[in-house]
Order: sequence, then C-alpha cells, then structure tokens
Amino acid sequence: MTVRILLIGDLHLGRRPSRLPEGIGIRVEELTPAAAFENAWKFAIAEGVDVVALAGDVVENIEDRFEASAHLERGFKALLEKGVSVVAVAGNHDVQALPRLADLIEGFHLLGRDGSFEVLDVPARGGLVRFIGRSFRESHERRNPLDLLEEEEVPRDDVPLIGLLHCDTTQGSAYAPIRLGDLDRGPAARVDAWFLGHIHEPDPLAGPRPRGYLGSLTGMNPKESGRHGPWLAEVKAKGNVAVRQIPLAPIRYERLEVDVSEIEDGTLEDVQDALASRFRRALEALAEDLAEELGDTRVLACRAILEGRTGAHRHIDGIVRAWNRDREAMPLVHHAGATLFVEAIVDRSASAMDLEALARGDDPVGLCARRILILEENGPAARSLVEAFEKQAEERLRSTRLPVAPPDDTDAAACLLKAAYGLLERLLAQQENDPAEVSS
Repeated sequence: MTVRILLIGDLHLGRRPSRLPEGIGIRVEELTPAAAFENAWKFAIAEGVDVVALAGDVVENIEDRFEASAHLERGFKALLEKGVSVVAVAGNHDVQALPRLADLIEGFHLLGRDGSFEVLDVPARGGLVRFIGRSFRESHERRNPLDLLEEEEVPRDDVPLIGLLHCDTTQGSAYAPIRLGDLDRGPAARVDAWFLGHIHEPDPLAGPRPRGYLGSLTGMNPKESGRHGPWLAEVKAKGNVAVRQIPLAPIRYERLEVDVSEIEDGTLEDVQDALASRFRRALEALAEDLAEELGDTRVLACRAILEGRTGAHRHIDGIVRAWNRDREAMPLVHHAGATLFVEAIVDRSASAMDLEALARGDDPVGLCARRILILEENGPAARSLVEAFEKQAEERLRSTRLPVAPPDDTDAAACLLKAAYGLLERLLAQQENDPAEVSS
C-alpha cells in the first residue's frame, strides 16, 4: 500500500506578512497564508494526494472566520470533488472558528471536537489509513492532553495510525503542554507518526516514525525564517512513514550576512554606492544558494547582518540608520524568478583602527580602546562589563513607562560593543578637531 497525505501546520488564515515595502511589485494578498493554502491544495490535487490533514490554528481568530470560510470552502470543495479527504484538529487560535467552519463545509472532519481523542478511518486509493487526534476546547489548556489518551483508544491492528495534535513542548505552558518523550511511551507509542501544531519552526521529521512540529505553512515575520511549506507523507505500511517538506510558501524570511570589511573610506556617496553593491551581490548569491528549494517562493525578505571592520564605518553607520528608517530605500533585487529585499539591517561592523596602539594612551581614547579589547576577548572581565551594562539598562527601562524591547538579533554584549566603537569614533573625531579637549 501507499497512501499519500499532505500535512499542513499552523495556517493562521487572516494574518498578513510583516515588514513589506511598497516597491516589491507584488500585492500583499499574493503572499498571505491564504495564498500559501491555495498553493497547497492545488499541489495536493496535482500530485494525487489521498488526504489533506491540518494540525490546528487554521484560522487566526474568530474575527477572521468569514474571510477564512471563503478560502477553506473553495479549497476543501476542490479537494473533496477529486476524492481527497480532509481532516483537522483545532488549536488554541481557532478553538471557536474551526468547529463553526467544520459545520458549514460538508465532508470536512474535525477530530475530537469535544476535547477527547477520536479515531477516524479514512479509505484511500492506496489502502486504509487511520487518524487519531483531539481538538482544543478552550483557548488555554494547562493539562497534558496525552494524559487523556487511554490504552483502549489506540487500536492494535495493522492499519497505519497517524496522530494529529496541537500542543506545546514547553513545560508550564498554557497550550496543552507535553513532553516530546511522552509520544514514545504508553498508548501514544503505538501511533506510527505524530504531527504537531503550535510551534512555527518546523522539525526535521525524520522517519520511519516521524514525530514533531510541522511548522507554519508560510513565514509571516523575520522570527519565522527559513524553509516553510506543507509536508508530503507516504504511508507504505504500519511503522513505515516517510515525509518530505514541499516549499510552497510564497514568502520566505532569511538571514543575510554582509561583509563590509573591504569597503574603503571615501565620500558618503561613494560608500553608499559600495554598500548597495555589496548588498546586491549578497542577495543574488543567496538566491543562487537557495535556488533548488525555493519552489513557489516569490519573495525573500532578508534581515541583513553587517560584519567586518572598515575605515568607512563612520559613513556606514549613518547609511544604515537612514535605510532602517525608510524601508523603501533598502536594497532590492529581482533574481532567478524571485524578489529579494532587505527588511532591516543589524550593524555589527566596526571601525578599522589599531586598537592596541590606541589602548596605550592615558586619555579617554585609550580607556575606551581598552574596554573594547576586553569586550572582544569575551573573558571574565568582559562579562563584568556586560553585567554592569545590563543592570544600568534595566534600571533605565524601569524608570520609563514605555514598553521598550531590545533590538532583534542582537544581545547586550553586541549592543555594548557597538556603542563602545561609536564612542571611540566620536572621541577620535573630537581629537582631530581639538586634541586638548579630549585629553583633558
């Protein structure tokens, strides 16, 4: 036998991708979870899939049910007309919306809508496959759902059994917390594969008994970087389940490292042109590296990390600040059928200067250079400096009433090092203008 199942993780119909500039030339509607879902169900029909299974959080929230209904009804009807079965479990986001939609769409089976585990036999062209799963009843569930799974609820015959569960492997979570090892003990261990929803980063899902998170169908922000898409499972027999991810997400978020160490100092315009050229080359190289796994991806949104030491850092710092304020000014390229752009820049580059020589001075420049050397050595003395910085930052945040969060993709040590380099540059600039003032 061979039964083919297309598995879809957190879909979140109703959400929109974030940090998109207006100049990418693609409507945001073409990059939404709804667009990713259309790619998925059309793929299922084209590839002769037997079952489409969804692991919860199909709808973002109850307010999105009307928009979601149109997309789901269109897709599910197309699947059912081709003989493709549709099963799902509800997650914490769609605990209200998905049961209502299941009542409206004939042939859509929602497993365990009363909160208990339900077993469903699904006849397929390649043979019989069986699903087991349960849905959220409340938006917060603090009990381990596997505690509800009884021995007699898990069949012992030779029919392949596929588990769908929306849960959280973080202990103490309010979203059906489990331990991953629970899937290997008791009645849960007799399930041939467990496909989980809730966490948006996909697991490797290696066979022949895969278990783990499917991940979100498409990334919606820089935190959901990397490859996303549905998973195609081929069930050949009990205990023999092989899965592979299909790159159908229309948008993908990636990290882009850009080395600026070879950019020479010059006029602001010269440095800006050199930096833009470096970005274009890095974006094109990324498109080439990912060419084989881009699939239906039309847009790559990149969080750029600047690395290296350069004599042009005084200009680069200002250019980066300006680009981060105006996303329309960010580098953008069209390459290999995809649009790639930079959605934000984290500047971890530094000035090219002789720190050892500067550190020998007894003036503020020397003191600052010595602190930078300590931070770059990353030893116990650096830890003391970082801890003092963290304490001061925490006290300052407490003194404000604004919910200030630290920058993305950085940490206290990186922030402190960047600030120290910035201070050193200003001190050196002052020294050039008025040596007496800096040395006093």
